[in-house]
Amino acid sequence: MSTLESSTWKEILTIIRDISEPIYESIQQPATKIQLDELEEALQVALPISFKQYLTTFNGQSTHIPFMGYNYFLSCEQILQQTQFWRSAFTEEDRATWVKEDRIKPVLWAHNWIPITEFEAHSSIVLDLCPGRNGTVGQIFQYYPGMTYEHVTAVSFEQFSAGILQRLKQKQYTLEDEVISFDDYYII
Repeated sequence: MSTLESSTWKEILTIIRDISEPIYESIQQPATKIQLDELEEALQVALPISFKQYLTTFNGQSTHIPFMGYNYFLSCEQILQQTQFWRSAFTEEDRATWVKEDRIKPVLWAHNWIPITEFEAHSSIVLDLCPGRNGTVGQIFQYYPGMTYEHVTAVSFEQFSAGILQRLKQKQYTLEDEVISFDDYYII
């Protein structure tokens, strides 16, 4: 396993430590190989290597302190719980009939959408393992009520991570009330 993704997230965490002690203190210990294997088995998916490397840097947050925008990162256990909740709430037949399929499947919740963050149980950043016909497996998008199904945040978890790091390094963010907001609303 390459260490590129874990080094990206280690660098992100170093910057976070300097920006906000409360956010940094909410970071949980890295996930173990056993936790990753159990997560993949329970979800019945093969997670992208870059996403597993991220989880071996930190396994979500211990509190609901937002990490970026208003999102807090989920642990392996929380990812499983959230995925199971959404899978039980909607089936692939629950279509967003008002949407023309493009990069994101026009469904209310796809079986292999994996939530990686959460905000007040209605908004998530999603790792998309079953994209629409013009999408890319592993793309990242933000799921929220009333979304247009048009905007993909990044074509891969690697690109998503690099985008966060770039904005932090270039100080393209504001910090208000311990919430990091990107100037270009990369993550809301």
